[in-house]
Amino acid sequence: MRHAGRTGTGSSSLYINGKWVQALGYAIESKATNPILLGESKLGEGFAGVMDEVRIYRRALPPREVSHHAAGRLSGNETGLLVYYRFDEGFGNVAADTRLPREGQVRHDAALNGAFTTYVISYAPFETCNLKCSNHGMCLVVESENGFDQHVCKCEQGYDGKHCESQVCPGTPLPCTHPNGYCQRTIMADTPHWKAPNLPPFFVEKANMTRDELLKYKGTLQTGVKEILENASKVVLQAEWEAAHHRAWKCVCKGLWTGDACEKKKCPGDCMNHGVCDDGKCLCNEGWRGTMCSVKLCPNSCSEHGQCVNGTCICDAGYTGEDCAILNQCQNGCSGHGRCVMAECQCDAAYTGDDCSWAASCYNFCSGRGNCVNDVCVCDKLYTGVDCSEPRCPSDCSGRGDCVKGICMCEPGFEGAACEEDIIWPMRCSTQRSGFTSSSSCKRGVEALKIIPQGAQVMQIKFEREKSKASGAYQIFPQDNGK
Repeated sequence: MRHAGRTGTGSSSLYINGKWVQALGYAIESKATNPILLGESKLGEGFAGVMDEVRIYRRALPPREVSHHAAGRLSGNETGLLVYYRFDEGFGNVAADTRLPREGQVRHDAALNGAFTTYVISYAPFETCNLKCSNHGMCLVVESENGFDQHVCKCEQGYDGKHCESQVCPGTPLPCTHPNGYCQRTIMADTPHWKAPNLPPFFVEKANMTRDELLKYKGTLQTGVKEILENASKVVLQAEWEAAHHRAWKCVCKGLWTGDACEKKKCPGDCMNHGVCDDGKCLCNEGWRGTMCSVKLCPNSCSEHGQCVNGTCICDAGYTGEDCAILNQCQNGCSGHGRCVMAECQCDAAYTGDDCSWAASCYNFCSGRGNCVNDVCVCDKLYTGVDCSEPRCPSDCSGRGDCVKGICMCEPGFEGAACEEDIIWPMRCSTQRSGFTSSSSCKRGVEALKIIPQGAQVMQIKFEREKSKASGAYQIFPQDNGK
């Protein structure tokens, strides 16, 4: 393993083989003057292992520089380099500082004081590598197939080529807008916006038709035309397949990032397909709101006459409609026999009519000659019957006859449209005088005999039955007192 630390933020970062592993919870103080003991443990135990190429800087190294320095030796004049121990002495108890000090600087050689400190052969690839790798990779010294050392570039993610000169994944300033995502090798068919190449129009179909046509002629098999056409079809199809499976790269975005280069912030829930994502914020379509565009708005905000529940208006009493804009008032309040919906009465089972006032017991809708009140027909003045279908006789025949189809059939001794006339006894009238005042009364039948007071005079009128008007004379006679 090769280790490198990065300080400057109050903590240290651990790298293994040039790759970041974790952030540690401690750091070396920048102004510390105490001696530094390499391999020391707080538990008193020393480091048991192999140590090589120890470097101490006065600055925090960026991740890219740490990756570059994981292999290959330093020149000794790098910016901020304080100490550089190569451990190449092979003997003795002193590790030389191989840094190239500038004017006024001194070397800081180290004393080896381990009880069992010995030099061993290092197999780390610390031979100086002379490839720059376009500043997008790390130069490595590897053994070739022929057994010779060769210098190769190990490119950073998102770059490719012999010298890491090609950026293969989109993104600025780093591929896939690192650290928003990482570049992954794939095939063309799986990269964003890739389209299959178009074959020449009807190429395969025409090739087959031409082959079948040529087979009709003698000598076709000998000329090899059939094989040529079949091979041509295979070549085109193979080229299409290879184009789709050509090696390529694409960005694999992390967390809440999206886009071809992981340059866009992803919106929560992808705005539920009810809006457009703009830099991590949902711009909702009309009729939707909320951070995820998941709340459906009600039309016209329910016209301030209801509550919006899941995009549906729950209207207040007296209002109806999709947006509660219709005044929900029904005629006579549906008479208490139904409910008002969309300003129309929905009557109970036993009732009907625009206002649900007609009950089943009000037969034939009261024949149109009355109203249904308390489930009973209340007929107009001139009609009667359970359904108001029968004409009413005047004054109900005065209680002196039967009403038949609106005509009074009077009892014997009575006549008239309402059986109001007594045809047996004539009308008798009497006048009572008292001083200067008088009062008169008229009665018919035997009751008339009782109205003549003592000392009164009676006026008698005789009628001729054959004629419609009275005739004759009247006679005034004194009352007979029985003497």
